[in-house]
Amino acid sequence: MKNISKFILLISVAIFAVVSFNYINKSGFFEKYPDAVYMDENSAAGRIAYSQLNNKEKAVYTALYNGIRLHKENVALPYEISGDEYDKLYCLIEKQESDLFYISSSYKSAVRIRNAQIIYNADKNDLKSLQDELEEKSDSILASLTSDMSDYEKLLYLHDYLVKNCVYKVDDEPFSGTAYGCIVQGSARCEGYAKALDYLLKKTGIACDVVIGTAYTGENHAWNQVRIDGQWYNCDVTWDDTDDQYNGRHSYMMCNDLHFDKTHIADKSYFTPMVCSSTDSYFTHQNLYISTLDDADTILINELSTLVAGDSFELMMADDNVYKQFKETYIDGKRLFTILIENSRSASEGEKISFNLMENEENNTMLIGLVE
Repeated sequence: MKNISKFILLISVAIFAVVSFNYINKSGFFEKYPDAVYMDENSAAGRIAYSQLNNKEKAVYTALYNGIRLHKENVALPYEISGDEYDKLYCLIEKQESDLFYISSSYKSAVRIRNAQIIYNADKNDLKSLQDELEEKSDSILASLTSDMSDYEKLLYLHDYLVKNCVYKVDDEPFSGTAYGCIVQGSARCEGYAKALDYLLKKTGIACDVVIGTAYTGENHAWNQVRIDGQWYNCDVTWDDTDDQYNGRHSYMMCNDLHFDKTHIADKSYFTPMVCSSTDSYFTHQNLYISTLDDADTILINELSTLVAGDSFELMMADDNVYKQFKETYIDGKRLFTILIENSRSASEGEKISFNLMENEENNTMLIGLVE
């Protein structure tokens, strides 16, 4: 009996050893950690969120980015990290790397992680063709940019292209919150607009990031920060797309924090957005910025003299006080009507004039458009 008991004990120990070995092996205990690698200097320079990570986080971020680009379902990480650390890094990857449009916003986590499991929004066999579609469409858009264009002119062109060629749509489509949805499918929610601008600008070498937060109404929202001529600006393409007769809105194309923070609240739990303090804007570039009422007549005459039915232009006032003065003098006091009658091409040709006025008091801007 003793021999039989010993034999059974040995068999049990052997089985336990085999099972334990298989479990430990699958867990990755014996797996060699991949070497830590980091994004090259050029790639890192355009990624503000990445620049704020510590070296360990940067190595894990880079491993995730490289693995997902190769469409891996399991990505070995150079370090074992906590579930909270992984949550942060995966969320940053999903929001900031607009070229990885095919990964899900849902992900698998655990208390400790050294092998990341990636969920894709499409069949892996289709990923290459989807990427090719996005690349081809983007190349056709960027082909209109020329080498002599300034960074401001490139931003203006891409901003206007997205406004005119994408329709705002909230739905459950897998790509509505991605660059692919906005650029290829032509419909997207705010996150899709932001990622599309990010994707296109990065291909031109202009630094850009996606910022997640809420609108002043409390709704979840997404927008961009872009670097133009060494200065950072807030940019919200979604809010400039009104899907109406007037597609020329630029109220949120280049904003400093003073105006932008009235209506946008950034989520700073993952990274800290850049400070945007420049007073330069679309309106200063286009001579549509009213510092005092002394500027108003000259600017209005210049714009209205060339305006035809269906056209529009926007003005920005320096602050709340100038906005109030402009409204009292030119709208309530009807000074705008007088200038319109005296200087409009339509009026000089004897046509009936009707115009629309769209006010944006929070951003101190006003759009004036002639009705067709």
